[in-house]
Amino acid sequence: MKKNRGAQHAQPQQAVSEEQALLVQRRSQQSDMNDNQPTTRDELAALRAEASSQAAKIDQAFLGFEKVSMQVNSVTVKFETLNVQERLLSLESIDRGLAQASSRFENVADSIKRIDQRLADLERAKDESVKAQAKFDTQLTVLKYVCNTIAVFVIGAVGHAAGPKLVELISAVLK
Repeated sequence: MKKNRGAQHAQPQQAVSEEQALLVQRRSQQSDMNDNQPTTRDELAALRAEASSQAAKIDQAFLGFEKVSMQVNSVTVKFETLNVQERLLSLESIDRGLAQASSRFENVADSIKRIDQRLADLERAKDESVKAQAKFDTQLTVLKYVCNTIAVFVIGAVGHAAGPKLVELISAVLK
């Protein structure tokens, strides 16, 4: 008869939850062993207290799991923060490298401008030198013509004997 009572209690409670089903199963096993002991409200209260204790332990375990989960999340956030900081440092390093390269490029560009300016100055100096050389050549040609003309007059005035010596002297000076 007591078995029937345990079985009657088990069917509705199995539909409610697994925990209650386990408690009913325990109760049923205890009633099998203790057929002579009547079922009382005290035993039911003890079972409820044990179930409540087990539920509290489950809640504590769940809270512990949540705490560990939060710690894992915290470590994950810290790791991600470190990754972001590492990336920022890497980007700052790249930025510094680009700034240095840009500065060097500007220095090279300035050097190229100075070289171009110097080449332009040399080109102007060359052009001026060519003009000066042409002017000098023209003046030298005129001077030779004047000297030859003077030599012809001197030869005519001094005579033919001293003339060739004077022409050699003038030619030597003009060379």
